[in-house]
Amino acid sequence: MTSRRGAFTLIEMLVVVAVIILLLGILTPAIIGARIEAAKAQTKVQIHSLVLAAEAYRTVMGSSPGPASNGAMAGSGPTGAENLVLGLLGCYKSGSGSAASAWKNATDGSGPTLDNLDQINNMSELQASRRHDAFYTPSEKELNTESSPDYGGTPLWEFVDFRFSPERPLLYFRANLSANGQWNNSGSQSAYNAAQNSDYDPTISQNDLGKLVWNSELDANGSLGNGDRVYRPDSFIIISAGPDREFGTADDLTNF
Repeated sequence: MTSRRGAFTLIEMLVVVAVIILLLGILTPAIIGARIEAAKAQTKVQIHSLVLAAEAYRTVMGSSPGPASNGAMAGSGPTGAENLVLGLLGCYKSGSGSAASAWKNATDGSGPTLDNLDQINNMSELQASRRHDAFYTPSEKELNTESSPDYGGTPLWEFVDFRFSPERPLLYFRANLSANGQWNNSGSQSAYNAAQNSDYDPTISQNDLGKLVWNSELDANGSLGNGDRVYRPDSFIIISAGPDREFGTADDLTNF
């Protein structure tokens, strides 16, 4: 006579559950890690695309992107991140307008005077105020269109790093050419000035920005100080907050 096996015993069920839990413990970190690496790779592609557009702008216009001066970005003008949008999309609002020659002859930290920037609230207004052809066509997701984003800034828009949560602006810093590629703890005297994006929360401090852009290979004393050399001394840098969503940490993604 054949015997019929009954249902799983309690011990067998517990063994199955334990095996499932063990497998989840092994696989979940690997899956999360793979997703993070994929997001980092896609963000690097986004940054690279913006860099290519910015380099094209430099070739045509003779300066790094953005109609607002370095002083305006560090003061009451648009942030660096917002200035990048204005430059690459060919849009800004000016009471007096600007001839194309003024752009071609412009140098970093100078250019047409800007008026009423806080009145640009949508893509139609940006396009209506365009002064030159766009150098970049953003996807819908990578351009923040909120008038009051959670991370601060002005009613102007930013390119955002949206593949991690919460989204953060891609910080854009334009070099101060008069600093001759040298770092200084005083932002106004440095090749790069953290104040260009100080309106954001979180943002990056001058000290943390220095650690990031410091070209330590050109420094014999092994520590960051005034006069040390920086990466990309005569152009611009773009920074993503990376997976931890904090600027100035080891997982930041940059164009250098």
